[in-house]
Amino acid sequence: MCEIDFEKAYEDAALSSLKRRIAFLENGVCLTDAAAFTAPCNTLEEHFITPLDVEIRENGAIIGGKFVLTADVKATVTADKQDFFGDEKLRHSWGVEAMNRLTFRFECSEKATVTFRLKKLCDC
Repeated sequence: MCEIDFEKAYEDAALSSLKRRIAFLENGVCLTDAAAFTAPCNTLEEHFITPLDVEIRENGAIIGGKFVLTADVKATVTADKQDFFGDEKLRHSWGVEAMNRLTFRFECSEKATVTFRLKKLCDC
């Protein structure tokens, strides 16, 4: 497991602290974010990108028909396309013209912890 402190990455936001823990599981990855805000009511958005097709499910998404990404808190989950127009490095790196962006959005108080799990679907 590793931990990353993003405190200085969001100095201009109402976010006073953001720590991320990443744990590698036998069948996937577990990512836990612990956030603290300066206001009592907040909206937290978490973004994930993938070149694979996405299918929105309750509190998560199926990615490329092979993976499932879920959150342990009730979130509004949306998806949109982000193109790489004019960015040759990203187009070359990913081998696609656009990526699918998953957004998990939820309301929280001054402190929030959310855990995301990315697991491979059964090959059965």
